[in-house]
Amino acid sequence: MGYHLRGCDRCLKSEYNEKWSLAAKSMESLLPRNVLELSISERIQLVQDIWDSIAIASEEVEITDSQKQELFRRLELYAENRDRFSKWEDFKQKFK
Repeated sequence: MGYHLRGCDRCLKSEYNEKWSLAAKSMESLLPRNVLELSISERIQLVQDIWDSIAIASEEVEITDSQKQELFRRLELYAENRDRFSKWEDFKQKFK
């Protein structure tokens, strides 16, 4: 199943439901001992699928007050020192 738009909630949820309903039927295959039998590309896809399922349910993830404070601290640090940070593309160029 293709994506309507990359990151489209409706498409991701549809893809998620399709994949995980199939996976639920063969949950035995997701046990750690069996996962290691998958090829590297299959394991990468599995991790990506798991991460996508977490992203879809991200509203269920709660962060603590101390985590919120740390996020705000880092945002303030960035806002006060923007000239000290590099864009990702510029950073990558330094190490080519």
